[in-house]
Amino acid sequence: MNRQALSSHDDHAALLLRMSQSRDALREANAIGLNPRRQKRNAMTSATGAAVALANAPHVTFVLALCVGALTFGPSRALRIFLRAGASAWLANSAKRVTRR
Repeated sequence: MNRQALSSHDDHAALLLRMSQSRDALREANAIGLNPRRQKRNAMTSATGAAVALANAPHVTFVLALCVGALTFGPSRALRIFLRAGASAWLANSAKRVTRR
């Protein structure tokens, strides 16, 4: 056999060896991932996380609602709606709290 044939055969054998090592490493990594003792992370989407954050912060939700209303109806109409519904409800609740004391 000539040198080029030996070199090609050696290169092919080295390639097969690297492929085998890579395959073994991949199998080992996948076996670690399937371990039942591994803790699963809480899978929350960004929309769910945003909804939870807004539910826990009512003032932020209120401001966000005002902004959406201003974008939807226009600033002056959104302000009128806020003053009619939001402010009157806030004043009524405040008056109830004062009379309970």
